Amino acid sequence: MRLRVALLASTTLLALAFAGCGDVADPTKERVAALESRLADLDRRLSAVETGLPDTKALRDQLAAVDTRLTGVEGRVTKLQEAPPVAPSAAAGAGAITGAAAARRGQPDVEQRQRAQAMTNLGAEYRRKLAELNAARGDEVDPRERAAQRRELSRWFREQRRALLTGEAPAGGTEE
Repeated sequence: MRLRVALLASTTLLALAFAGCGDVADPTKERVAALESRLADLDRRLSAVETGLPDTKALRDQLAAVDTRLTGVEGRVTKLQEAPPVAPSAAAGAGAITGAAAARRGQPDVEQRQRAQAMTNLGAEYRRKLAELNAARGDEVDPRERAAQRRELSRWFREQRRALLTGEAPAGGTEE
């Protein structure tokens, strides 16, 4: 939009300058006409680009819906992990678990609970950082830069999640 205003102002000033000179030679008139046609072409291209941009409100609504669904899934996983284990049915008979495995089955796996809590914390931290990124960006930030920042944050989240799922220590801790 700023570019359009600047081009329009420049062309207008140029046309006024030539109009004030009195009798303008033919090559100058041709240059002014060529500049005006270029400006009109740029204006058409700019309006075409503006209409081709995606609706950010729709994208934000989709992101909020995905965030809501992800939070629900995380809650259900936590709830299932906290639920007492179900005893094997009598129909299992010979295939029933015995010995140390049966003793472990009755007790929650501490490492698994810690990992689930770490995943929940990681998801919350990712959503918080994404919200900060969206709130701090403003209209003057280049869309390509915004996309690069989101890609970097997503890459960081995937690395942290992969490390938690494989039981490795997360590389680099948190990114700010």
